[in-house]
Amino acid sequence: MRRLEFLNDLIFDMVDEDPGKRPAMTEVFERFTQIESKLSWWKLRTRPVYRTETSSKITFWRDIKHVIWTMGLILRRIPAVPPRQ
Repeated sequence: MRRLEFLNDLIFDMVDEDPGKRPAMTEVFERFTQIESKLSWWKLRTRPVYRTETSSKITFWRDIKHVIWTMGLILRRIPAVPPRQ
């Protein structure tokens, strides 16, 4: 998916051919938390774009719909990422 490039390094490490080189889940959680903390509030609400989404018209209208939906969430003060318990 496009617009999720910030996860590439973590994903590549998680799918390494050598299982011994793959990170443990605690390390994955820590790395993901670090990545998430560096992202802006807008980036956390960005709509992922599927690779099969090739038509710019479709992408445009889906982006418009997403912006409207996101504004509703922001106005209702719903966080992009639910708080951890």
